[in-house]
Amino acid sequence: MLAVESPSRSSFFASWAPVAKASSYDITYIGTGLQRAVLVRRIKQTNLAVGPLAAGGTFAVRVRSVTSMGRSAWSGAVTIVLTDPAPPTTVAVPTKMAAPPTTVAPTPTATTTPATVAPTTTTVAPTTTAAPTTTAPAFTPSGPIVLSNRSDVVIDGLQISNPNGDCIQLWNVQRITIRNSRIGPCGNAGVYAAGATQLTVQNNQFTGTHQGVYVQDGTTIAVDANTFTDAGRTFVQYNRVTGTGNHVGGNRGHNQLGASVAEDLISLFASSGTSASPLIIENNVLARGGPSSSGSGIMSGDGGGDYQIIRNNTLVNPGQVGIGVASGTNITVQSNTVFSARQTWSNVGVYVWNQYGTACSAITVIGNTVDWTNNNGSHNPWWNAGNCGTVTGETQNAWNATLDPTLLG
Repeated sequence: MLAVESPSRSSFFASWAPVAKASSYDITYIGTGLQRAVLVRRIKQTNLAVGPLAAGGTFAVRVRSVTSMGRSAWSGAVTIVLTDPAPPTTVAVPTKMAAPPTTVAPTPTATTTPATVAPTTTTVAPTTTAAPTTTAPAFTPSGPIVLSNRSDVVIDGLQISNPNGDCIQLWNVQRITIRNSRIGPCGNAGVYAAGATQLTVQNNQFTGTHQGVYVQDGTTIAVDANTFTDAGRTFVQYNRVTGTGNHVGGNRGHNQLGASVAEDLISLFASSGTSASPLIIENNVLARGGPSSSGSGIMSGDGGGDYQIIRNNTLVNPGQVGIGVASGTNITVQSNTVFSARQTWSNVGVYVWNQYGTACSAITVIGNTVDWTNNNGSHNPWWNAGNCGTVTGETQNAWNATLDPTLLG
């Protein structure tokens, strides 16, 4: 069943029930200001935020599922008229904002004014990423938080839960920091952002979410030093995140092995950095995917993309694939440690395989250490489909390593 709602006069949010054996979904919409229908292909999650669009416009939305047998018929159209929603009753944001950035608390009386924290990911190649804080802090209880067209807000030290939807929703925001908080349980995403610039998600604990952090149409997005425990389909997903200063680093995440809804633990869909400031995924420790036959530890180049670096990550039994390059250009997979024991869903440790009609070239795979056993009990660390041109560094990896998974976090 497809449901569509309008969180603002220039965007809509579509969600639908998962379909058995579906590996992904297509969604199409047509309406005010569009000369033809827009088709978004291969969305692995069961929701999508769309915007900005013509304010006050009317749009018809359809969705279909994709399985190994092909694509289903389109659903019936759901028509949405973009309007301003009623103010949510559970938004934990003070009514008056101070400058510099204001700490969000359940009531204005709990507000403090911290020093402004500059984003740590605007450099081209961060050399280190802070580890998650291990000291158990005190958290202030909060219901779901929604920020729309807001700037310079800090959410700090909260216990945020919303069993009926997203714990934090962000719409067309700038310079937002979410830190030192416990997020979950959440009926959908822990953090859902559609249209964000300079968003920092740092040193939080995500537990019991349907999805950890999902960002669509953003730039300068940093998700660093968080922990994810049973955090759903993806820990972090970037969808059309572009520009400079984009980073995912120093996070630790795990599910229950073979007993979760996990797909790609970190997913980059149609996302790009720049030659001077690549999109960097580094120093993450990810474990326990499955039983999905389409999930992976880190998926890069999904739907295309450019200037991505995947380096110094540790993956243990992460899913069907350890690290995948599904398309894209100027993508580097370097110095990662990847392990999987034989699982009913395990396939290959690292692959380069263009699964789209988009360009796929200038791929480097070098310095990785891989010990991977597929579902047949065979050693299967690496596969090159041969449709992305020459893969630089292919022979300069430890494809036949022997790793002890107990030492990998």
